[in-house]
Amino acid sequence: MGWTWPWNNSSNIAYERDKGGDHWNFIGEGNAQWGKTQRLELAKSNPIAAILIDFIAEKLGQVEWKIEGKENYDNDPLIQLLNNPNYYQSKQDYLKQFYWYLVSHGFNYVLPLGSVGFTKSADSVSALYNLKGDCVEYHTDFRTPFVSTSQEIKQLEETKFKYNHGNKVHTFMVGEIIPFYDLGNGLDNDFLLKSPSRLDAIKKPLVNIELGYDAENIAIQSNGKELFIGETSGDYAIGIKDDEKREILSKTNNNYGLGAGRSRAIVSNVIKDWKSLHIALKDLAIHESIASNGTIVANALKVPSEIYEFLVNGSNKTFTNQEQARVAFIHQVVQPLADNIANSFISWFGYQNTPLRASFAHLPEMQIIEEMKADKVLKLSQAIRNLVQSGYTVESANQYLEDNGIEPLQL
Repeated sequence: MGWTWPWNNSSNIAYERDKGGDHWNFIGEGNAQWGKTQRLELAKSNPIAAILIDFIAEKLGQVEWKIEGKENYDNDPLIQLLNNPNYYQSKQDYLKQFYWYLVSHGFNYVLPLGSVGFTKSADSVSALYNLKGDCVEYHTDFRTPFVSTSQEIKQLEETKFKYNHGNKVHTFMVGEIIPFYDLGNGLDNDFLLKSPSRLDAIKKPLVNIELGYDAENIAIQSNGKELFIGETSGDYAIGIKDDEKREILSKTNNNYGLGAGRSRAIVSNVIKDWKSLHIALKDLAIHESIASNGTIVANALKVPSEIYEFLVNGSNKTFTNQEQARVAFIHQVVQPLADNIANSFISWFGYQNTPLRASFAHLPEMQIIEEMKADKVLKLSQAIRNLVQSGYTVESANQYLEDNGIEPLQL
């Protein structure tokens, strides 16, 4: 028997009982719920998070899949599958959905499908689908045990889970899916087939951003209102006639830009003074609050400040800084993400001898690296030429450069 872990069911994990009397837990639903709003729904509707997540997802979708050691890899069955994952999605669409699910739920299951009896072979699989994390549920008795023997692994892979898709419930086995995790599996209730979402840590900044825009919208709608203040004589108010009140409202053009039945002016039955109810938006510091919370969101998603400022505010930072930031972003964020996908596919499809590789070298922003390489070669060539003219041989010139910490040219 393999090891099993005592797993205390969290009250945050949604629960159901099926018609057969069995009990199941939604492993992505409980913590995906923030009040009545799911992480994915909140992220999609958040004006800053949606921009940043979609930017990362779009860059991931621009990956070029290659097979190491193969020059003509376009006809490789795995490359063909990844470039045309299913009937509904292109490579770009599929990977964008992959990242949205991954960052929103904390994990994403890739489901390979094929004809009846298909195997873990690229030429046997005809489609790949992403499974939405908050639709996955496991039996309440299921633990994620330590496994080491082939029998224990087989038993784990035969464990079934439900996937509630629309009005239909599908049943799959653990061994049929390729799991991916955002922050690291096992961090949530010691359950090794899921991972918490990084959005959990920035829930309040995300909500603050939406509240900030809501507050700005309310202020804009209420601005321009006017108050006409009444006059009294002793203990009595001096009133105005209805036609006088209508004349004031008409002359103030009080309903311009508003819906039917709405007014910018408030007129009492007695008039003495006038006061504007206009609020200067800058006094509310709404934009400062949104910017501060937006920076937290960008940091959580590992988006550099130069890119964040450009995407959200249209910042006019120098073109060179933009280029360098985008190159660093691809190397430090998108490339590792694509490499993780490639490594999991290598393992599942058995491509260890001809590994799958992810490349972004074809992207326009990556050409700066090629330009830097060419500039380096030119400068080294000039340095070697100068050394040769002063009496060095080419070999001794290269050795001189190496002795001074400069990588020599490969001649």
